[in-house]
Amino acid sequence: MTKFIVFSDLHSEIIDNYKERVANIIGESVISQPDFIINLGDMGYFGQTSNSLCKVENQPVNYNIFYEEDTLKYKDRTNEILESFSMLPIPLINVLGNHDMDFNTKSDAIASYDIPNNFYYKDLKEVRLVILDTNYYISDSSKEIDYECGNNFNEKKQAVLSDEQLRWLENVALVTDKRIIILSHNPLKDEKRGIANAHKFKKIINKMSSRVICLSGHKHIDKMEVEDNIVYVEINSASYFWQGRDKLLQNEIDEEDLKDHPVLPYIIRYRKPLFAIVELKEDFLSIYGRQPLKMKEDEYLEKKGISQKISDYHIKL
Repeated sequence: MTKFIVFSDLHSEIIDNYKERVANIIGESVISQPDFIINLGDMGYFGQTSNSLCKVENQPVNYNIFYEEDTLKYKDRTNEILESFSMLPIPLINVLGNHDMDFNTKSDAIASYDIPNNFYYKDLKEVRLVILDTNYYISDSSKEIDYECGNNFNEKKQAVLSDEQLRWLENVALVTDKRIIILSHNPLKDEKRGIANAHKFKKIINKMSSRVICLSGHKHIDKMEVEDNIVYVEINSASYFWQGRDKLLQNEIDEEDLKDHPVLPYIIRYRKPLFAIVELKEDFLSIYGRQPLKMKEDEYLEKKGISQKISDYHIKL
């Protein structure tokens, strides 16, 4: 049996109690002793927040707030978190998220995460982890462009997997007898917040004789579905749901907290840190998520598609 812990979208630049959430994940790791831990991206920032290639008029509200601050303190937070995980005798597998390149280059994020490349695979026990990078867009001249210092916010184009990754996936990464788990930040589906070339990805996977598990984050939702040869599991954010200017819920925020966490009014903070323990045993996948006790507000939020949980799933492969 292979056991691992997975979390996504911690966003230490936004959430006020990131230390508590990280401590909870690390504490569970000490107790459960998984074979590895997976971070599906968007842990925090890796550069000074003035390092932007995004025009001010194209900057989302949260991006603009950080840009105006012109600070390195969020990079320091991310490094502090990575240092905490490095103290564990358990490998941390990192995936590049879109916000990991908000104020720095992709090579900066690769170096900070201490990963060999933006896409790679890692063999652990009877499992091959295939890590993909969904942080590209296609320019008007049909070139693949890496996300870098928020340039993607200028374009407002759907993410893609690079052609290089698709070739590598088919000819290298999937050539194994091990059970395959594919990790990406964006879901590998053709939808608004998925990837535009998902049909190419699905064609490759559906040639295989066994099902492949795809874990993703990005959308801050709790969802599982099976399509043909692919089991898609979307891991909810460890921290919050983005409500933006809609203000579905009014947050009571202390002035001191607001000074250090200026984006808090725009989120719905999850009451508990969300992550999942995953067990893979022969041809069965079990996901044990986190379901905090319900409160009155949850019914209203669930009608809006917002769920403060990661569900339990048991999937025949």
